[in-house]
Amino acid sequence: MTIPNLISLFRLVAVIPVATYFFLIGENWVALGVSIVFYLLDILDGYLARRLKQETELGEILDVSVDTAFFAMLLAIFLYLGHIDLLIIAFIGAHRFTRYLLNIYTKFYAKTYYNPFHLKIIGWIPLIYFFLIPVFVENFGRTATYLATWIVLAGTYVPLLVSVVIAIIQFKKGKRLQ
Repeated sequence: MTIPNLISLFRLVAVIPVATYFFLIGENWVALGVSIVFYLLDILDGYLARRLKQETELGEILDVSVDTAFFAMLLAIFLYLGHIDLLIIAFIGAHRFTRYLLNIYTKFYAKTYYNPFHLKIIGWIPLIYFFLIPVFVENFGRTATYLATWIVLAGTYVPLLVSVVIAIIQFKKGKRLQ
């Protein structure tokens, strides 16, 4: 058990339940703060894994699993509270699945992991936005929040699809992506 893995486990057993509690009782700003702590710890565990040379396959799986559990918790709570609906969840699933397929495709063809800065931004924007959904509902209402949610999702999904097409074309031409 490495230090980064212990941090990931802490995020799973302590931070996620605390964030869940505060979202459920409507303490949205506190929940947002706890969510920020969750992702700061995510950054810290990745940094420590590299710095301390404690990168492990278990750590990689644990990190992704904890991140996914947190995002699933957000979706479940926001669905329960009526902030989002199943159509939005399906679109989010398509977004994440497309990123996953791009990673598999590039790993298979280039024997590398393709995650340039613009794809990181495309992935982080919806995550950051999702933390703000309860605050938006509170201040702007459900209709405006629903529309903003679709704009954020579509605004990040279209560039993702373009990246997928570019990656496929580049690999078919025999070029490596940076």
